[in-house]
Amino acid sequence: MLTGVLYPSDTGRLLVVLRHSSPPEDVFSVLKNTGGWLVEKIDGRTFVVESKALGFGKKLYENGAFLVLNGDADYGCNTPQVSKIGAVKYENPYRKL
Repeated sequence: MLTGVLYPSDTGRLLVVLRHSSPPEDVFSVLKNTGGWLVEKIDGRTFVVESKALGFGKKLYENGAFLVLNGDADYGCNTPQVSKIGAVKYENPYRKL
């Protein structure tokens, strides 16, 4: 299970962490020529990116990403929400890794 999270998939939505010394703008250098796009900025070094291009995860590493993870991240479209029926808070079961 842990291997499935740590080893990035070939395509799809991924969580990318930049090196500590990298400015946030470096995410665009990491995405250059990958066929990917920025989905959301989580903090100064962590971003959600997406692509349909094959070899996306490998290209991110080649372009200088510090860490690339698969994930059903609690960001963007997967943010916990309050249900309209009964106001029950939605908890993502995959959040705790």
